[in-house]
Amino acid sequence: GNYSEYYGGIVGMMLKSSNQRDNAFTSNLLENNTVAGYIKGSKYIGGVSGQIQHTNIVNNHSSAAVDYRYDDDYFGGLVAYMQNGNITDSSATGNVSGGDEIVGGLVGEFSTGTILRSFATGNVTTADTDSNPNLGGLIGYAHSGITITDSYATGNVTPKTGYASSENGGLIGKLRSTSNQVATITNSYASGQVGSAGNPFSDKVGGLIGYLEQPTDTATISNSRYTGTGVFGRDRVGGLIGYINFRDSGSNALTLIDQSYSTGTVSGRDYVGGLLGQAFNTQIRESYASGNVSGANQVGGFVGELATGYTDPTYYNNITGIDPSYTNIKSSIADSYAQGSVTATGNNAGGLAGSVLYADVTNAYASGAVSAANGAGGLIGTNVFDMPVGELYGYENGGGPLVACSSIAAGSCYYASWTQTGTTPTTATNTVTNSFFDNQT
Repeated sequence: GNYSEYYGGIVGMMLKSSNQRDNAFTSNLLENNTVAGYIKGSKYIGGVSGQIQHTNIVNNHSSAAVDYRYDDDYFGGLVAYMQNGNITDSSATGNVSGGDEIVGGLVGEFSTGTILRSFATGNVTTADTDSNPNLGGLIGYAHSGITITDSYATGNVTPKTGYASSENGGLIGKLRSTSNQVATITNSYASGQVGSAGNPFSDKVGGLIGYLEQPTDTATISNSRYTGTGVFGRDRVGGLIGYINFRDSGSNALTLIDQSYSTGTVSGRDYVGGLLGQAFNTQIRESYASGNVSGANQVGGFVGELATGYTDPTYYNNITGIDPSYTNIKSSIADSYAQGSVTATGNNAGGLAGSVLYADVTNAYASGAVSAANGAGGLIGTNVFDMPVGELYGYENGGGPLVACSSIAAGSCYYASWTQTGTTPTTATNTVTNSFFDNQT
């Protein structure tokens, strides 16, 4: 019944030595260990260790269930909290239940390091009502320079039923890099269900990553995928990533998604997409989404909303709050497609994108049926600002127009219910080239 911290099947806490520099990376070694059973505590509770710094973890495996005693933070199937280290050829197969927030199937929170050829298969849940639990099938919260290669998670990720939560992902709940520390995910996947249809209260939910925040530099996701049955949430819900954003004006932050895909169904309310829910400063290449997508507003077979710029508080009340002049990066979709049906009970549904703001679309197509109360487009539901239209094909097989605008004439495509005010920045253009829709709206 006592409050208990730093519990692990092998070691409760392993820290850097007193003569080690703060910026020294690794010196400790934890190798060839196996844990089974049941581990329960209040804070920093892990299958192998509660907290680890400056350590290489090699060939460690835990099948222990990790459970909470009180509603507190940091729970992981292998390690609860890890800083400056590497995990190689290791696994966690037990279920992990956290009391409050930062809960991961392999690691609860991971700050700076790599994960290579490692996996988690247990289900991840939380018992508390915290609004930002950071639940992840592999990592709950990863930040400050993370590289994940040839790794995966197969467990279901579900917050407490009946309560609002956010930042939940099949692989990572929240991924954030600080200045000059990039995030890279290569050849990795998640296949568990994220959220549940009966509990649609979570925001920033993704099949692979719930929330990716990139202040500077580049985050890269390549050859990675979500193959689970479905992703369920409320706002900013995506088959691969729920929400991609950056906070710093003047930043050149970029998220690059290359040769990645999602096959699961996606369901939410606003900003819902087969691959991405809502994304800023994101370039997507040679990727696809094949699951059916449903929501209320800004719903797309590939992306709910793709934009260039960054959000400030005015965004939620005024469309001009998304200002592309704050960045040298332009969002784009290239050589990609969506196959699932798209259903919106409100406004703006597109076979490829619900809405596009200052972004380019090249060599892309959508083939699923599209329906919405207002603004249904075979390819794009809404385009804001001047949109030069290239080689577009939107009427094949009796389908509807590519873009739900008042006109699809080159250079004059505006959403019918929106009125432009002020001066349009010269960089604030959308272009669509060599793209098509082939089904029906």
